[in-house]
Amino acid sequence: VWAWRTGRAKSISAVADLLLAVLPFEPDFFDRYGGAARFVGHPLADLLPLEPDIPAARRSLGLPCDGLVIAIMPGSRKQEIDRLLRPFVEAAALIYHEKPEARFILCVARETHVDQARRYIAECASEFPCTVVFGLAHEVLSAANAVIVASGTASLEALLCKTPMVVAYRLAPLSYHIIKHMVKIPRIAMPNILAGRELVPELIQEAVTPRAICRELLEWLNVEEKRTEFLDISRDLHQDLKCGAAQNAARAVIGLL
Repeated sequence: VWAWRTGRAKSISAVADLLLAVLPFEPDFFDRYGGAARFVGHPLADLLPLEPDIPAARRSLGLPCDGLVIAIMPGSRKQEIDRLLRPFVEAAALIYHEKPEARFILCVARETHVDQARRYIAECASEFPCTVVFGLAHEVLSAANAVIVASGTASLEALLCKTPMVVAYRLAPLSYHIIKHMVKIPRIAMPNILAGRELVPELIQEAVTPRAICRELLEWLNVEEKRTEFLDISRDLHQDLKCGAAQNAARAVIGLL
């Protein structure tokens, strides 16, 4: 609601006695529309540890405990797979050319997308060292040194797993033309929205090219200061969101009753 078609906030506020917000800036937003909202914390932040167990995640995926691992997460919706999988895989092939020691793991949300992912990988590079898994997002993100990820909840998960990322998104051209005039925020990636700045690179529409993705991800791997800053800020943001969301929500409901 705060991202686009903000007028919906007024109708929501009119029918809700209390809004349980999972993002810290949401209560102030709804307050402008007369809505009573309370920040309770984010359940994902409670679920994921402040410090990921990288060796355990790699063991669970059959990956070596040392070495370079790059994750690819092209989204869960069919239209995301159709528009993002190919440039993500082609970008990974370019990264492999620059970092031949790297291992890749591609995570899809649905088992039905596994064959499509494997087919794209085979078309892109026959010797491309990439494992395809589904439904193991947290393990994959914890195991990876960096990730190419579709904009959405997965980018927040990557932040909470302390995984440097390149965020990308594509819509159908007509949909993008319509929606871009309705969007009220300057950034699309949740880490950037929470940080209030460009913490991670985000690529939209025509900017989603294999070379651009490769360039941005290699910068994460090659610039230690950038990685260190990201880790420091991601820990702070995780701590801000980790405050017992389920318990806080229950207390808020009991108080209202």
